[in-house]
Amino acid sequence: QPARSGDPVAIRDLLDPYLAELVKAQALLRSTPRGAQIDAHTAIRELGSHLPSRNSLQGIGAGIDQAALDRAGNMFLTATARFVRSLRAAAGRIEFPDSGVRFDSAIGVVSIGTRRDDVHGPDAAVIVDPGGDDVYERAPAIGGAISVIVDLGGDDRYRGSDLVVHGLSAIVDFLGNDHYAMTGPGLGAAIAGTSLILDFEGDDSYDAEIFGEG
Repeated sequence: QPARSGDPVAIRDLLDPYLAELVKAQALLRSTPRGAQIDAHTAIRELGSHLPSRNSLQGIGAGIDQAALDRAGNMFLTATARFVRSLRAAAGRIEFPDSGVRFDSAIGVVSIGTRRDDVHGPDAAVIVDPGGDDVYERAPAIGGAISVIVDLGGDDRYRGSDLVVHGLSAIVDFLGNDHYAMTGPGLGAAIAGTSLILDFEGDDSYDAEIFGEG
């Protein structure tokens, strides 16, 4: 039964349906290569010094079922939008654990943060954090990986490389004065995948060296 307006809502009651949708999106994404898997490491290495070459991008594109890739991206974006709407609708009523929680899921590790100042590494597939001035270390999402951050408040810092090469990634930040500073390629950037940054509110800054910011 859906929670009535005003009733407390456990974060897992909102998160678990989202994880189930991500499983389906990931399975579709992983079916998109027509033959050999994408050589993500070569693409990332190339991006260390210059924009991706035309030949490199054409080679990746030729080995992908584009229609299936589009469906996987749309499935991911729709599921993420639905999860964000559920969080916004339940604002002020969401119950989080007293301490941080990590658990395994079908798409990888899921981490639920705290209202304190947390530091989140790049190993979790999904991170949901209720508040605090948090630090998020980003790393490329490759090989069909999923990488999602949903942060509900605080002045947060995102650093590392928010890049997708055949993966699905999203950063959704609800409020706070946030700083996005990439030390490598990527910030909402993708090759053969989907990468989303959605920041609803705050005096934010965005920095990327190469192949970033869409």
